[in-house]
This record gives sequence, C-alpha cells and structure tokens, in this order.
Amino acid sequence: NSNASGDFTVTGDIFSTLATAKLVQGLTTIAGTILSSNDQTMTVSFATQGQSLGPWDLTVVNPVGISGTLASALFIDFQAGSILLTDNLIRPRLGERTKIDVTIYNSGTVKLQLYTLRGDLVATLFNQDIVAGTQTVYWDGKTAQGNKAASGLYLLHAVGPKLETVQKIVVIK
Repeated sequence: NSNASGDFTVTGDIFSTLATAKLVQGLTTIAGTILSSNDQTMTVSFATQGQSLGPWDLTVVNPVGISGTLASALFIDFQAGSILLTDNLIRPRLGERTKIDVTIYNSGTVKLQLYTLRGDLVATLFNQDIVAGTQTVYWDGKTAQGNKAASGLYLLHAVGPKLETVQKIVVIK
C-alpha cells in the first residue's frame, strides 16, 4: 500500500475497449484507469497507495452494463521489512562493531537475537515496539553477560512486521 499506483493485466473473453474496471473492498471502491485494451486483455492502473490492507475484488463492466467479478483478485499488503548489516566482520578488541539497520513499513515489535551456529542464544540485541521506518542497532561483540564473544560465525535472527531473516556476523579476535 506504499506504491502510488500499480498496473495490472486482466485477461478474459471479449473485452470492449470502453469497458471499466474497479477494485472493491466492502464499501470502498478504487476506479481503474484503462491503459490499453483489446478483446482478450486489458491493462489497468489502480491507485492503491494508502488503501486498506487485505483482499480486493475486481469488477469489469462493459459499455452495455454486463459485468464480471473476480473475488480476491488483488491482495494489498505493506512492503516486507529488511536488514542491512554494515561491518559484519568485526574485531571487538579494536573497538569495531556491527551496524544493523532494520527497516519496517508497518509499526510493530522488532526483535534481534544473536545465536551461535549450534543455536545457543548469545544476546538479545533489541526487542521493542517501533514505528514504521529505520531503526539502527549496534553490536559490539559482547554476549548478554557482557563478555567478549569468541571468534567465529554468529547468526543474527531478525523478526518484525513482515520481517523474518537471518544474517551472518563474523567475530575475529
């Protein structure tokens, strides 16, 4: 729902070049702009930015009023979140740290946990509700107890609104 508009190709039988298309969810309607049309396909643009999340029905009406509806033709959702690691090869003894940028497009709880390859929890780096946008967190190579982590490969597990990913961080002493 963050894109200003989306272009969709609708296929069917015997479309008129004067047909109309709309998306409907409950009492809300988004009128489509026909970009191109022939007897079996039409390309329609819908302004979906800021619209309600969830399934939308597509209704196409020809010039004489005959219509067809495809239930749940489009699902509007928010964009998936992402993680960007900067300096994920660190030497904590030299004061180096990993910068973790978490971007989400819907407010909610974000949790960042660091694990060993065996699956042992090293530290919970972040566990808070945040608003949509980017949150920056740093890891200085220390465990939850404040000890320096051993040299090796660690897995950062990030979970949040439409976000679940694992990234690698390497510690060298």
